[in-house]
Amino acid sequence: MLRQALHEMAALSPCDQLARLEALRQEHGHTIEALSAVGDDLAYNCVMFALRVHDDADVYRVCALLTWGPDKALDISMDTGFVRALERRGLIVDVPPEEADLLIYQHEGTITHIGRLLPSGRVQSKWGTNHLYVHDALDVPIIYGSDLRRVTGPEPDVVYEEFITYARSKGAHFEEDGEAA
Repeated sequence: MLRQALHEMAALSPCDQLARLEALRQEHGHTIEALSAVGDDLAYNCVMFALRVHDDADVYRVCALLTWGPDKALDISMDTGFVRALERRGLIVDVPPEEADLLIYQHEGTITHIGRLLPSGRVQSKWGTNHLYVHDALDVPIIYGSDLRRVTGPEPDVVYEEFITYARSKGAHFEEDGEAA
């Protein structure tokens, strides 16, 4: 019931989400903590946060070019499809729990969400373009699924270069410095 309520909460405005989170704490006794506040920059998603590029100006520039530039019709973003591409290239790999720094959520074999694993075993993750939370592994919206994989991933500078490669593989055109051609 909590996971369904979290799914419904995620559809609310960022301001209403925080109030609903507190109401759900009274109803379900969860330990989810919001790490962001209303007015914070929430313009990044779970993939950008988990892969530690959510505050990288170069990544934002490329994402903006892909969203509003000449290649916008290609609908390329740093999303779970990109995570799958990193896996195919061997840059995200399953590891024993004690070596993992990321937690991938799947539903019926499809990656739906990714978060950072904390030493405590809890997870830090961004729910869409909404708030950043610390939570127990399964205290997430139900649409993320219950199939969890503990993995490790690439360093942020590799993520940026791989994203350029990924975007090119989808038809985007860049000059050598990452600018749209």
